[in-house]
Amino acid sequence: MTNSVGDILHELKGKSSTFGWGAVAVFNRSTLNHMLEDQFAKRLGDARLLSPVSIEFDPTNLGHMRMELDSIQFGPPQLSFQSSAISSSMATLRFEIVAGDYATTNTHVETPDRLLSSGRLAEGMGFTLEMEIDLNPIVGEISGSGVVSIDFHNAENPRCNLVPESPTQRRIGALLLAEIQKQPAFRQSWQLGLLDLSTSGPLSPTHFAIRTQAMPNSNSVGSTQDEEGAVIFFIALKGLRGTATSFPSTFPHLIPDDERNGKQLYSATLLLDEQLINLATESELDALKSLVLPRDHAFDEGERHTPYDLIIFGNAKPNNEYVKIQPPLASIKNATTKQFTAHRGDGSELSGITWDARCITMPTASGSISATGRYQAVDKTVFGTNVLPTVISAHYDNGTKSKSALIFARFEKITVAPIVATSEMDGTPIIFAASSVGGGALNWRLISPSYGTLVPVGKNQAMYVPPANIGQESIVNQRIEVRDVSTGDTVEASVILVGTETHLKVNPPHITSVLGRGAVPLSVGSFGQKVTWHLLGDGEIDKDAGVFSPPLTLSTSAVSVAVCEVDFGAGAVLRGFSVIELADRQQEIKGWEGLQEFSITAMGPARSYVNGMQQIPIEIKIETTAPAPGSAQPHMPISDLELSSLRLVEKTGNTLVPVLAEHEEGIEWGATTQWAVHDRPNRFRLTGGFTATDSSTPQNAGTRYRRYYIHLAHRGDAVEFYAQFHDKYGSVWNSLEHGPQDKSTIQVSGISIPTRSKSNYKLARNRVWHNLATGRVEFDDFGNEDDFSSIQESIDHWSVNYVSDDFKSIGFSTLRILDNSSTIQWESDLDDETYCSYTGYAFSPISHPPKPQPPVNLHFDGYLRALARAVSHPQPSDEIIAHPPAPGELVVSVHRTHEFSHWRDSMAAGNDQRKFRERLESPVTYMLRDEDGNLHSVDIGFLVKSAEDSRNSLQIDLIAARKNYYGLGSFERI
Repeated sequence: MTNSVGDILHELKGKSSTFGWGAVAVFNRSTLNHMLEDQFAKRLGDARLLSPVSIEFDPTNLGHMRMELDSIQFGPPQLSFQSSAISSSMATLRFEIVAGDYATTNTHVETPDRLLSSGRLAEGMGFTLEMEIDLNPIVGEISGSGVVSIDFHNAENPRCNLVPESPTQRRIGALLLAEIQKQPAFRQSWQLGLLDLSTSGPLSPTHFAIRTQAMPNSNSVGSTQDEEGAVIFFIALKGLRGTATSFPSTFPHLIPDDERNGKQLYSATLLLDEQLINLATESELDALKSLVLPRDHAFDEGERHTPYDLIIFGNAKPNNEYVKIQPPLASIKNATTKQFTAHRGDGSELSGITWDARCITMPTASGSISATGRYQAVDKTVFGTNVLPTVISAHYDNGTKSKSALIFARFEKITVAPIVATSEMDGTPIIFAASSVGGGALNWRLISPSYGTLVPVGKNQAMYVPPANIGQESIVNQRIEVRDVSTGDTVEASVILVGTETHLKVNPPHITSVLGRGAVPLSVGSFGQKVTWHLLGDGEIDKDAGVFSPPLTLSTSAVSVAVCEVDFGAGAVLRGFSVIELADRQQEIKGWEGLQEFSITAMGPARSYVNGMQQIPIEIKIETTAPAPGSAQPHMPISDLELSSLRLVEKTGNTLVPVLAEHEEGIEWGATTQWAVHDRPNRFRLTGGFTATDSSTPQNAGTRYRRYYIHLAHRGDAVEFYAQFHDKYGSVWNSLEHGPQDKSTIQVSGISIPTRSKSNYKLARNRVWHNLATGRVEFDDFGNEDDFSSIQESIDHWSVNYVSDDFKSIGFSTLRILDNSSTIQWESDLDDETYCSYTGYAFSPISHPPKPQPPVNLHFDGYLRALARAVSHPQPSDEIIAHPPAPGELVVSVHRTHEFSHWRDSMAAGNDQRKFRERLESPVTYMLRDEDGNLHSVDIGFLVKSAEDSRNSLQIDLIAARKNYYGLGSFERI
């Protein structure tokens, strides 16, 4: 069964399919996953990724086994919809495991400890953490944004396929999810969409709901698209009154399956309610189409139809603001190179790039990167680590923007898991997975003498089935070779086949031994009998003392087995073994051992208005102790991973300070949060117009700086904060113990928001045009020019400015309009009245530091434009003839005409969309934040009708928001 454009149009024909919602936007799986991958790349550069997870637990929950997962690192999250239904917003979320180590040991009390399996993990092996998640919509009260986020706290059914057994998969999944849930909210929050709810007009969103939907027939037998589906944004618009709540199970799948050259033709769809079609301008439609998309993407329209509602098919495509680093995720063998490139959304190569490379776990092992983007990994892997995760960043636009990729410098050219496993030949198969930095197809084979069978299963995996027995042998090291057919690189794994009882306890049961380094003693208990040791694999072992000496180089297997036998005579032999993993020589670099300084400094005034928006910049310095004089060890700073755990703590309550989300500019109006912190500056100026000092330059290799910005919504005494971070072992370090006495904390104070009256707002009129063909300029009795009496058509620009009590002009930085964005008034209410005035507006925001602003145009309410069409009046022009708004200024335009036919809402014949006066006669409510972050709520409209020449002039009233920024609550004039 198909779901073509034609099929969808047939389904929608002759009826509304929005079910009370103003619009419906739909995006398919590939679009959403692309957005998540891009978000992953952005987060690499600002330390907001999930931290690697390390846990130790008993998969059996009976004390019979110990599993250790070390430094498990996740790749970009990916969505699938095989279990999704329109009745909910649930989807399946999958993280690929791209790095980490694991080991499983038998710890049953009745048997000696024995390694069951051990391996290293890499991307492409197919190991994942999956869960069912709820796509959670969160609406900001003041920011005018609606965020669709992934909510880990409501995740269900977590499972991890590191093991084949379903109960153990669920247990591992639950433990990994629990560790994710412990991480700070800013790490857990992944945005799937950001809706701008701050616009005005009939097509402006007021609220929205999220639903998910599986692709039709995706779960049918033989389907290759069982994970496909879509996220549906049901959007309520100002122009369609009422509260829509319906999500019918029969809602059609609006992403067509038409293809061109084997590729799906469309990935996104917009459906607009039929009642709003005549109110929609192309610019408003463009804004609605791209409503959910990030700023560096746009909706590329393919075709539109009107079977009843308006439906537009298209694709979400990167625009020229979009930048991508290739490859976004890769592995490389140490001492080799990898070329990175940066391109814009149109495919053109990005110029003016500055590249850098940072190993997030070991700063001194970052390697290097050339000016052209060629990365050189370090010569030797750092001792104790098999992989070095390194962030590659391209800085562009004069260093103001950056995009990143992640590369793993690995010890092996091919990573295999497990590298070693043991089997008692009970018929249980063992699944091997491998990943090659060469990227070629993999060939698997058993190395002779071979026991059992080995069969490739799926991409990069093979299944080993052990034999029923191994003949006269007691223990066999069955070697398995994995070869990259494109490069010829090989690696070996081992299965330790145990054909006899092994009740002898060997200590340690599992070790890693470095090639060419010192001997390792192995031991068993004292039995008073003959003890004999022998070795399966490379190296040497003292047959009497059990001392293992690793080889200088690796010639065959990377796994050796030390077998110990105690002969009690008469054929009674007690056996045991230890598994030895052989590692190449590595560069041994010690980490930092202590802190020289951990301090906090204000980078400007340590005070701000308590509006939640104005920031207090601070700088945190962390300097580690230097190595002893003459030491060959480098001065090691804390790592990026450790630095990313840096948090502010409120001193009195010892509570962590909340970290604002990426899209948030400050603490939302009405929030209960008293203080918060951000890692980047916003658009508002600092107290008193101060400029933050430049970031400090480290004076030695062991110093790291981090800039933070404190936000206050606290109307009380000064607040004191200190800083803390976690080292790689989980220990907490804080500035109270390691900072200079005067810099171990930072004390900040709040400034009360100034009270305001109407006298603080200045309305100034400027005549920008009048039509002398319809009148003439006259003068009053005092010789003053009369702009109105004999002028029938004119345009005035009324500038709106705020002046503080100390006579300082303060500009506006943000604007939001509630309900109507234009107001209208006729000279009289007579049916044949044609003299009329109406308003538009233009706004030029001010920001700090100043940013280039696009050209400013006049904006008019969509219902005003629809009314003009209804009475055959020319559409108002958005061109600004003269007196455009200065930065930080709002301009309200008044357009006077003598040919605008009178309208009564009784003429709407019951059509709610034609009740123009009901929607347009009220004053316009402007919600502005000034450049200090303070909120201003004002009504601007014509004088009362009873006043003489009321439609010629504007008046301003202050209002106070009672509940909600969207007009869902009430407002009161003050």
